[in-house]
Amino acid sequence: MSVGSINKPNVAWQQALPTQGKVEAPASTKLIYPSTPTNSNQSQLKLDRTIQELKTGASDASQHLQTNSLKPEVSIKSDDNFTKKNGIPDPGPRQRSHAIGHKEAASKSISIEITNMKLDATPKNVVGTFLRAKSSGITHITNLLINEFKIPAEQFLSATINTFRESLSAAGTKPTLEDLDNVLTTTFQTMMTECGKIPFSNTFREVIASIEKDIDASVQKNCAQLNEQYAKQKPPMSESQLKKGLDNIHLTAPELKKGIVKALLLRVFTPHLAEMVRNTNTDRKAEFKAFDKFFDENPATKNAGLNMMKMQTLLLSKINGATGEKQNALGETFPTLLKTFKASSLPDLQKLASNK
Repeated sequence: MSVGSINKPNVAWQQALPTQGKVEAPASTKLIYPSTPTNSNQSQLKLDRTIQELKTGASDASQHLQTNSLKPEVSIKSDDNFTKKNGIPDPGPRQRSHAIGHKEAASKSISIEITNMKLDATPKNVVGTFLRAKSSGITHITNLLINEFKIPAEQFLSATINTFRESLSAAGTKPTLEDLDNVLTTTFQTMMTECGKIPFSNTFREVIASIEKDIDASVQKNCAQLNEQYAKQKPPMSESQLKKGLDNIHLTAPELKKGIVKALLLRVFTPHLAEMVRNTNTDRKAEFKAFDKFFDENPATKNAGLNMMKMQTLLLSKINGATGEKQNALGETFPTLLKTFKASSLPDLQKLASNK
């Protein structure tokens, strides 16, 4: 591939961050940063400003969260220990009262929806749509839980961008595309690790337990309906059809239970990530803007379309259980990142959520 070039980064910035070792590229290696400046002074100043923004530390989380545009309908204090430990402000008695109302509404709505599910269809089809529709029950659950994932999402992104800055600094003043591929791979691995640190409140666990109970009730209802249909032959049903339907029910139920935590995180955790990194967010942090500029201003990496939103999408794909085939184009520039993405696994979120 033809590698475009930009001037080498500010050496002072490189020295300001912890450096584990400089990586010097062989003469035959294509550099992102050439040893001899080829751009104008104006381009150099522009790049220096970008790097300075990358150097900027994380801003105060609470200040950012108060001003970002993702506004949940309610706040909730799940329990004192959880909120104090995770820095979630006390919403006050009025909003706690609203939260209790959402909790009761969520329990009733989601219970009706799940017990009315048809579980005798192909398991893959049932599991693939579970808790994805914007139903009344899911809306109540989202409103109930979303506030407690604001600050964990902020901490997740801070850890991610810090790993990127430190790894980039360790790559030296003349990183190659291979170096940058390794930097991004390390950054993505940090994202996977941070998933194992997402805190779950007692309220979150109560929602999971309630949904699991509703799935069990749905299994009983679906089995009873199939047996009744077979007995009455309305419409006609063969013994093999009955067996297949019952088998599907018992295959589907455990898969639904395994997907509860992931499905809920897609509703209450990843929306915060998307809001914080989207380029139209006027409150987006300087380091996220700098990350995007760093890749967008370099012809060698621009075609890969790599930005903070793309990194968030990689995580979203993992939670969704995607194979990664839609990300294949990324591998043309960053093959190690793509290979690691496809081979990686999320922590056992179901187990994490069940631990008190």
